[in-house]
Amino acid sequence: MWRESRCNPQVRSRTSDTGLLQVNDINRPWLSTRMGTEVTVEVLRDPGMNVQASAELFKFWDRATGNGYQPWRTR
Repeated sequence: MWRESRCNPQVRSRTSDTGLLQVNDINRPWLSTRMGTEVTVEVLRDPGMNVQASAELFKFWDRATGNGYQPWRTR
């Protein structure tokens, strides 16, 4: 969280990422279906919802690639 948002749940980046773990807008439709509630920018500013959304994304990538960190790995 420190790396992504400096632990500020209100942060919104120039690249359309929101909240503590900087969830990108491109994921909001999928997250809305997965979480059973509309995931808006305001929802992602709620720390608990942001962490839940991030966990759903991690689980997706873990199942899809065998590594939940795969999309964010560095060289």
